[in-house]
Amino acid sequence: MNDALSRYDAQLAEIHAKIKTERHKLKTEAVVTVRKLIRENELTLADCFGKQAATPKGTKLPAKYKHGADSWAGRGLLPNWLKRQISQGRSRESFRILDN
Repeated sequence: MNDALSRYDAQLAEIHAKIKTERHKLKTEAVVTVRKLIRENELTLADCFGKQAATPKGTKLPAKYKHGADSWAGRGLLPNWLKRQISQGRSRESFRILDN
């Protein structure tokens, strides 16, 4: 690589480091401000974000993982068919249904 490109790469790395540092600083300041406002106004999560609607018990969720006739929505205990496949060296992600 020529000298000019090396210098540009070094400058780019320096800029990326500065951006990362500044983002972290701004995020930290925002968290401190938000926490202070929550304390001062005695707010709850529900006050800030509304009540989170959980999926009602018994609601059938769409499958996220599938192997032949077996499927799993990705919640609860790992099903036996997936445990067996993982123990044989396959990854969970190899069974993911791509359009979910």
